[in-house]
Parts: sequence; structure tokens; C-alpha cells
Amino acid sequence: GRVDTSNPHAAANVGRTFAVSTTMSLILSAAGHDIDRSPDAVGMTEALAIRHIVATGCRDVIAASQRATGPGPQVFDDAHAQRIADLGLYVEQHHHEADLAEIGRSLSPARRAGPAQ
Repeated sequence: GRVDTSNPHAAANVGRTFAVSTTMSLILSAAGHDIDRSPDAVGMTEALAIRHIVATGCRDVIAASQRATGPGPQVFDDAHAQRIADLGLYVEQHHHEADLAEIGRSLSPARRAGPAQ
């Protein structure tokens, strides 16, 4: 169903969903372009970081969607409720802390400080 964006809370969650989805799309597009230019451009550490950001973004979009629509679709629309459940289960199958630990171990001391300012 449609979201009533005259409700400021619903509108904020629609905006949040758009912002997060757009950011995930841009990150994946940039990584794809880097890989197209040089297949080794995105290493395992970067790939794990991208996977973490996308998984986090997906969880954020699921939560914002639920807040924007309220409980109705999850209670009264079995197909919608099943899609939300399936997506949540799929997203949770990646190795959150293990991936982040691998990223941490792989970084040199200079890289641990983050991107150069």
C-alpha cells in the first residue's frame, strides 16, 4: 500500500529509505566500476566492508518501512509479511562480527585510522 506522507513520521521514514537505498546503490555502483577497471581493485577487505554497509542498510530499510506503514501490512497482508520475514532472514545470514573482525585484522596501523583527511 501507499504511505501517507502527510504524516511527518511516515514521510521521514520514506526519506530515510530513499537515502539509505541511494547510498547502497552508489556504493555498489562505485565498487562495480572499480572492478570493471581493474578486477583486483576491490580486495576482500573492501568487499567485506561493502557487504557490512549493505546488510546494515537493508536492516535500516526494513525497519523504516515498518515504521512508515505501521503494523497493518504485516498483520493483514500475508504476502508482505512473508517478504519482510524472508528479506530479514536473508540479510542476517552474513557473518556480521566475523566479517568486521576480519576487516580489523587485515588493516595496517595506518589504515586503521580511516581515510586520509
